[in-house]
Amino acid sequence: MQLVVHIGINQTATTTIQKRLQANEKLLSRHGYQYAGRKRNSLLKAVWQENSRPWQELIRHAESEGATPIVSHEAFSHVLCRGSSSRDAGCLGDWLLGTLSSSRS
Repeated sequence: MQLVVHIGINQTATTTIQKRLQANEKLLSRHGYQYAGRKRNSLLKAVWQENSRPWQELIRHAESEGATPIVSHEAFSHVLCRGSSSRDAGCLGDWLLGTLSSSRS
């Protein structure tokens, strides 16, 4: 499993990167990547709720098409470092990585 997560903090050209990813979706697809621009807000919300299902579905769908998903959201820079309610994870980023890694084993 591969997943590309662009964690761009505010004022670091994140919107420009997202626009370029969207404008080049066909080119990315030809090279085995799938930009999940329309799903980025629901994926962010899923992290807040510690709900890995939308992430797992994104990865499964991309893999079924032979692609690697790309997700970009400027809010990831502060959300993923927030504390997690899970006993096994120190922060939401750790929780997400652990959950996705264990679900793929």
